Amino acid sequence: EGANLSTSSDLTPPVLTIDKAGSFTIPLKASNGAEQDEVTKTVTLEGHSALVTYSDVEFGLNAGDDTYGRLFSFETGKIYKDNEINATIGPKINLAFASMGNTMYYFQSPTVADYNVPGASVTKVTNWFSTSPISISDFDGMTDDSKLAGLTINETDDSFGNSSIPGIVLFELSTGRKGAIETKAVNSSRLLVDIKIQKY
Repeated sequence: EGANLSTSSDLTPPVLTIDKAGSFTIPLKASNGAEQDEVTKTVTLEGHSALVTYSDVEFGLNAGDDTYGRLFSFETGKIYKDNEINATIGPKINLAFASMGNTMYYFQSPTVADYNVPGASVTKVTNWFSTSPISISDFDGMTDDSKLAGLTINETDDSFGNSSIPGIVLFELSTGRKGAIETKAVNSSRLLVDIKIQKY
C-alpha cells in the first residue's frame, strides 16, 4: 500500500518508492528455472506523509445553491453543486454538508436521502465533541496521518453552531480512510474549511 509498484520480475527492478510511513515486508525471490530461493526483509520508512490536504474549501449552506456546492469527492478533490450530480459523479461523492436555518451545521454521509446522490458510499461523521481528540493546533501542525490512524470514528447525529467555529469534525470513508475538517469561518452563504485525509 502506497508503493509505486506491487511486483516486478525485471532483472533490475525499478526503484521502489513508498508514499507511506511504517514497516514493510519485502520478499525477493530468485529462480534459475529449476530451483527457487527467497529472502524477506522488513524495512521501516519515516518521513512520508500519507496525508492529503485541501485548503479553503467552501461548502454552500443551502441546497440548490448556484454559487457553492455542498458535496465533496476525495477522488476528484472537487466540491460539487447539487445540479452537477449524476450517475457518473454520484459514486465519487464522499461527503455532504447542510445547515439548519444557517445557524446549525453538519456534515453527513452522501447516502442520506436528502442529497439524492446515486451510488454514493457511506461515510461516518462526528460533527461535535465536548473534547475533540484532535485540537485545532493539532490539525494545523499535522504533517502525517499519525493522529488520524488510531482514531475510532462513530456516526453521530450532532451538529455544530456558530460558537463552535473554528472547530474540528472527524470522518471515516467506507474504505477506512480517516480525515479531519477544520471549520474556519462562516457567512450567510458558505462555510470555509480545510480538510486533511489519509491517502490510504
